[in-house]
Amino acid sequence: MQMIQPKSTIRAALLVALALTLMLSSAAARAGTEGRISGQVIDQEGKPIEGVKVTVAAVDLDIQRGATSNKKGKFTITVLNASRDFTILLEKEGFQSIEERIDPQVGGTLKPVYTMIPGQAIAPDKLAELQSKDKAAKIYNQGVKMFSVGDLDAAVEQFEAALAEDPELGLAHLALARILVEARRDPAAGLPHAEKANELVPDEELTQLVLFDALWDLERYDR
Repeated sequence: MQMIQPKSTIRAALLVALALTLMLSSAAARAGTEGRISGQVIDQEGKPIEGVKVTVAAVDLDIQRGATSNKKGKFTITVLNASRDFTILLEKEGFQSIEERIDPQVGGTLKPVYTMIPGQAIAPDKLAELQSKDKAAKIYNQGVKMFSVGDLDAAVEQFEAALAEDPELGLAHLALARILVEARRDPAAGLPHAEKANELVPDEELTQLVLFDALWDLERYDR
């Protein structure tokens, strides 16, 4: 015989089910608007800077997210509504702070690179070199945005422009190699960039894989 549950028990079960449904719906809504910023901070020589305080703030709103760069200079921040306008602030004692607008991608991961310049006085020739590296990093970041929305032609232009400013920007070499080898199936053009990326950023995600793919496609099995 089937037992009949008291009304109070049924009511309690319905309330629990409703609460769970609301929680899951809220989590799904947040996931649908989230965006990640997974960046790196380097010095003028391209070396990672640890301990940089990174703050991402929504424009005109009292909403902030923070992180600190690790030994590889990397940090990750997730914003709940990536469709809003944000600013990013990078601070570390002994370095000039960086503050600028940043545009996270809804459902995607933005991978900017920031070059921090020492706060002390710098010789004019050295300053010009540092400014060139900083300009290259900003151009590279624009390329990342173009890549994230699928505009590969614009991304290639930005990455090439970044390398014109700083030929030693390893991440730009890696980005070009990835597009040329994986998207455009032109391993011959991509191999030099893959090799340079392997020289400059050997520990970066995808460096070894892109180099392997280029060599394999070119039947350079000896490598």
